[in-house]
Amino acid sequence: MTESSQTRRVGDAVANCADRVAPLKNFFAKLGPGFISGASDDDPTAIAAYTQAGAQFGYTQLWTAVFTIPVMTVAAEMSGRIGIVTGKGLIGIVKTHYSKVLLYGAIGLLLPSNIINIGADLGAMAASAQMLVGLPFVFWLLGITALTLVLEVFVSYRAYATFLKYLALVLLLYVAAAFLERQDWPAIVHATFIPTISFDKAFLLNLAAILGTNLSPYLFFWQASQEVEEEVARHRIRAMGRGVPELNPRDFRHLRTDTALGMIFSNAVCFFIAIAAASALGGHGMTDN
Repeated sequence: MTESSQTRRVGDAVANCADRVAPLKNFFAKLGPGFISGASDDDPTAIAAYTQAGAQFGYTQLWTAVFTIPVMTVAAEMSGRIGIVTGKGLIGIVKTHYSKVLLYGAIGLLLPSNIINIGADLGAMAASAQMLVGLPFVFWLLGITALTLVLEVFVSYRAYATFLKYLALVLLLYVAAAFLERQDWPAIVHATFIPTISFDKAFLLNLAAILGTNLSPYLFFWQASQEVEEEVARHRIRAMGRGVPELNPRDFRHLRTDTALGMIFSNAVCFFIAIAAASALGGHGMTDN
């Protein structure tokens, strides 16, 4: 075989590989705020809730991952639609159309919820880093907080959103983890589609934690605001709250698809977290909080 023919074969192989990867790359490139919002809902508090569900209750709370998909999808799509139609975030809409009493009431409810949630997330990340690398907890807490603030302030929305989208793929490791242990798949299917309810206090508390993390208020505020940021990045409006984007039916179809995929992805990850915890932790007697 001549050198030129070998070169052509290598070139053809590379081209064929690129042709196969291109559809997946194009599909992933079209994912936007809905996918990122869904992935962001798998924060440390949600991971902890589903890990505890699997470790302490086995497969019995798997049905929640299916139950919350339509609820999250509808609420997130409503928030996204409000954002792209008006060019404003949810708080901006409340400020424009409702009284100051309702505005400050909404902020008063949202602010402590977000502070507690952010504090829990930062604490969980700092504790994880300390466990893996060492160094004091406070060092990691302050470092992660500072890094997050710097990225949000000094990195452009487009670059930051792209980074978050690809970073979300790390969550697939939880899916892979579920297949590292032997699973009772018939029991998993049964628990997924036949809900189990126990009036045990611990069961109900963890159920409330799952629903609370899946339906976190920040998810919907973030969804609306990020949709507006997308319109700003596309130069359809000058800035958030300054202008109304011109839309077409394709924009709404894309919003619906993107949001549905994001919420399905979010719940699928949580589903496999619970499965992995049920076998790796609960199956070996590790059920403590």
